[in-house]
Amino acid sequence: MLHVVADRMRIMDELGRQAQRSVHGAVSCWVANFMCVFVAEGAAAGVVLRASCDKWIVSDFSRHLAGDGSVFGREEIWRGRRKVLSQIFGPKYVGQSLRVLERRSTALLRSLAGAGAGDESVWPHFSAYTMRSALEMIFGENLKAERDASEQLLQAFGEYAHNLGARVCQVWLYSDAVYRRLPVHARQRRCKGVVWRHLDNLIALTKQSMAKKRLEQQQGASRATDDELDAEYKPLMELMIELTGGDNGYTDVELREEAVVLVLAASDTTATAACFASVLLANHPREQHRVYEEIQEILGGSERPLTAEDLPNLKYLDAVVKETLRLYPSKPFTMRKCTQDIQLPSGLVLPKGCGVVLHFWGMHRDPHCWGADADQFRPERFLSATPDQLAAFMPFGHGPRYCLGSRLALSSLKLSLAQLARRFRLAPAAGYGCSAAEPLRVSYDITLKHVHDFKVQLRARP
Repeated sequence: MLHVVADRMRIMDELGRQAQRSVHGAVSCWVANFMCVFVAEGAAAGVVLRASCDKWIVSDFSRHLAGDGSVFGREEIWRGRRKVLSQIFGPKYVGQSLRVLERRSTALLRSLAGAGAGDESVWPHFSAYTMRSALEMIFGENLKAERDASEQLLQAFGEYAHNLGARVCQVWLYSDAVYRRLPVHARQRRCKGVVWRHLDNLIALTKQSMAKKRLEQQQGASRATDDELDAEYKPLMELMIELTGGDNGYTDVELREEAVVLVLAASDTTATAACFASVLLANHPREQHRVYEEIQEILGGSERPLTAEDLPNLKYLDAVVKETLRLYPSKPFTMRKCTQDIQLPSGLVLPKGCGVVLHFWGMHRDPHCWGADADQFRPERFLSATPDQLAAFMPFGHGPRYCLGSRLALSSLKLSLAQLARRFRLAPAAGYGCSAAEPLRVSYDITLKHVHDFKVQLRARP
């Protein structure tokens, strides 16, 4: 029986390495009273993720907060909701959200400029940036009426995720009857109350704003042409309400469920990736200098702000981001329950009802795929990655439930990191090292975290 206790990542890392050594790319073990298979080989993981759409354990526990929000929803509900989200994250509307990221990345610089000398955790800066960006993309100008929403949501989501991660890794807490009797359940309910209150208020404000716009148009108060109205920035929540039928579409509860998903997807995971990239660049000065030189080459020495239009030209920064996500994926594991018998490429059959952990951490460090230096930070590998390597690279999942917001997340990462590297020289923190011989120490709380709190030293460039 697997009892996951204090050092969760050490145990999970060992399971991944055992799976790598297996001919099937998988290893099985008992978790409490059920069998679980850990898959750490790219082709095998792809087969599972394409065949099985039902999520497991984490999603079951997350419904306490997110209900049937698309990421956590059961298959019969998820399919309909994904169709709506696929329109929201289409090219027509993603461009609008990029303008928000440009503004917020400039605000991030102001926050970082206030950092003191010595070791500084970049987590508070990036987490505030991604949370504020997410809320502004989802709710637009309505966010101004909820002045304390960003800070309170950041705190509530963080505490909830920490407690959820602890529950997932302690099988004796899987029983709802047991969990509801513990003090931690009361804390989870309090966090949920904070999240729901703010999101319900913001949804109500969005509906009021939409009603006001309709009234102004009917009364002729708005002189905008149809083309101008189409080009007007629309927050994602407003788009969702329109696409699902307005007042006859999603209920307030369904809108809140999707808002929870959107906020979580756009904030915590992106902040985690940006922080890991910052720490890696601080400890790899050659790679950091190459990022800086690339930015200077694109800007031509000018002082103009970086924009989303610059991102396609930042090839090396793109490789840095991908290498960061390979080594330190924000979600190092995901879980599925087989809804049918699934045969892996090796011939191994996973029976219907079997629990599967897709081990992205192990998959991304498999020396059979990535080479003998698989544990090392080498962004250049993504400048000439092979098809097999790209197929085994799954920081945003794979298959029907692949993250629809991946393009937006990558844009947010590159914009914020480009701003950081342009204005600051990053140096290693005094308290720990990062090298092939001394890798970063990490912990698992639903998303990956750095044991030393993402500390670096920031030195303003002249």
